[in-house]
Amino acid sequence: MKTLGIITTTYNRDYCIHQVYDSLKTQNSKDFMWLVIDDGSTDKTKDIIDGFIKEGLIEIEYLWQPNKGMHGARNLAYQKIKTEINVIIDSDDWLAKNAVHKIINFWNQNKDKNIAGIISLNCRINGSIIGGEFPDKIKKLTVTDMHDKLNMRGDKKFIYRSDLTSQYPYPEIEGENYFPASYKFRLLDLKYKMLIMNEVTCVVDYNDNSATFGRINQYKTCAKGFSLYRNEMIRISKNPKYIVKQTIHYIATSLFSKDRRFIKKSQKKLYTIILLPVGIAFYFYLKHTSKKSLNFKFK
Repeated sequence: MKTLGIITTTYNRDYCIHQVYDSLKTQNSKDFMWLVIDDGSTDKTKDIIDGFIKEGLIEIEYLWQPNKGMHGARNLAYQKIKTEINVIIDSDDWLAKNAVHKIINFWNQNKDKNIAGIISLNCRINGSIIGGEFPDKIKKLTVTDMHDKLNMRGDKKFIYRSDLTSQYPYPEIEGENYFPASYKFRLLDLKYKMLIMNEVTCVVDYNDNSATFGRINQYKTCAKGFSLYRNEMIRISKNPKYIVKQTIHYIATSLFSKDRRFIKKSQKKLYTIILLPVGIAFYFYLKHTSKKSLNFKFK
């Protein structure tokens, strides 16, 4: 069994998925396999991956399923992955040079039963680190603390133990094609911490098709999922500021989903009642804004 599983979920990305493959076949360690979950592509993705497999340069497993959205594709990936640890590399991104060796070496030197995995760095195409590096004194922490205590923003790369990523599958709601990936990370935070690896392991190519750039529309079209997610974050959080933010979102997305029982369902009803006017105002803002994403701390 290989140590590291590279998971790529993809939908109609035949024009860029070669970038992932090109970065994998040049890694100086071959102690990995590439699991590609094709989420219902109708383009030439399958033909391209079949071509990669025929080259025989790296171990590749390709699975196709009807379109369920990113979270549905990740659910299948986490069911199928058999490596010790795994990492998500999006179909428009790629691994940094020698990243496989660095990840496995770091993991073997520092792994522990109380550790869920590793947080490493992402960079842009120009080499600039997204969200900055971690303070040198921080050796391990939770994803929650990374955001709430260190106030770090910007994408980081999460490498998790495969025996843990099979837990807490993303809810799949009929008619909705998105559920926040952080759902799993926040729930794993309740039991485990992550090791900090202050090295770049992934190059990120942001584009207009990325989920980040259509978030407001997702609040509307995937409102049931977002409402469920916000309510679960309200349940597990002990941070009052975070609970307030999540409650405001919970109210707004519940209104989009036309759930008249959202106050009764709320994990913290007093917060929901007190913040109801703010949540309603936020709902109307989201309903009428022409923006595609939020650029302030309510997101």
